[in-house]
Amino acid sequence: GKKFGAVDSWGPERAIVVDGLTGLSRAAMSLTVGGKPIRNPGDYGIAQGQLEGYLRLICDHCPCWFVLLAHVEKEIDPVLGGNKITVATIGRALPPLIPPMFSDVIYAQREGTKWTWNTAGTGVVTKARNLPWAEGIEPNFRPIYDRWCERASAASNTP
Repeated sequence: GKKFGAVDSWGPERAIVVDGLTGLSRAAMSLTVGGKPIRNPGDYGIAQGQLEGYLRLICDHCPCWFVLLAHVEKEIDPVLGGNKITVATIGRALPPLIPPMFSDVIYAQREGTKWTWNTAGTGVVTKARNLPWAEGIEPNFRPIYDRWCERASAASNTP
């Protein structure tokens, strides 16, 4: 029941967490084609553009934290060949554009009932700015926040 105002007015003391990219992808496609049962290539391009615009708006213009959860899928790497694991979303053109928008791209792994984070997996699109390049990282956002605060403090103390 508490109002916090527009998200673009939030600072780093708040976070937007979207679970997940699959739902956003479906919404973007639905807004593009409605209930049309057959989609043409142009429909995919429009939906991709809408979704990319939404993500860039939040990533680039909201000073609060933004966490986006996503399913993954295997894709063929057009440069190196072979498969790589990346975010699952609309089409093939959009997935490579999403990881660069974020400071950290983490691959969550489960062995039995234990979950860990991975930023160093072979064949997985990841990124580590605030976390170490490692496998078996405890799934905890605190190290990301603490490292970000260290970098922000160092930047504000630089003449």
